[in-house]
Amino acid sequence: AQLAGEKCWLLFAPDSKWLGAHRLPFEDSSTFTDMDPFHAEVPAESGLHVVLCPGDVLVVPRHWFHAVECISEWSLSLNQWLDAPGDTEERVHEAIARCLASPFLEARPEAWWLNPDEELLDTSENIEYLTSALEVHLGCEVPSVAAHAALLRAATRPEVISTIAGLVQSELGRLESKK
Repeated sequence: AQLAGEKCWLLFAPDSKWLGAHRLPFEDSSTFTDMDPFHAEVPAESGLHVVLCPGDVLVVPRHWFHAVECISEWSLSLNQWLDAPGDTEERVHEAIARCLASPFLEARPEAWWLNPDEELLDTSENIEYLTSALEVHLGCEVPSVAAHAALLRAATRPEVISTIAGLVQSELGRLESKK
C-alpha cells in the first residue's frame, strides 16, 4: 500500500523471456536480473507499468519480477507477504538452489550475481537449511546426511545433467543474441 509519495512499478510475468531466467538470491519472493528495466529498452509487450499514489494498493502475483523506483522526493509504503499454498515446497526449491549455486558465487566475477543483502552460507549450513526445509515440507524428521546424499544423487542423474547442459547452451545462445 502506498501511504505517501509515488512509486513507479514495472512488473514482468514469470515466463518473461526479455529478462532472462535469473534465480538469485535464493528466496522465492525475490528474483534478480542483470538488466535494469528502468534503464534498458523494455519491449512494450513484455511487462506492466504502474504508478502508485497515496491510497493505492498493488498485489504482486507470485513469482512476478518487479522493479520499483521512487518518483517523488520521498515515499512511504507498506508491504505484507502472505503465506500461500506451496510455500513449504518453494522453500525446498530455495534450499536446493542455495546448495547448488553457492559454490559458483564464492568467487563471482560480477557483483550483480548476488544481492548485497544475501548471505552466502558454507556447504554444511546450506545442507542444514535444506534439511530443515525438507522436514517442514514432509512433516517428518530428515537426517542431514540423508538430505545431503539425496541431493547429490538427484543432481548427478544423467537426465538432470543433460537438462542442465541444454539450458547452459540455451543461456549462452540468449546472451549471444543480445550482442
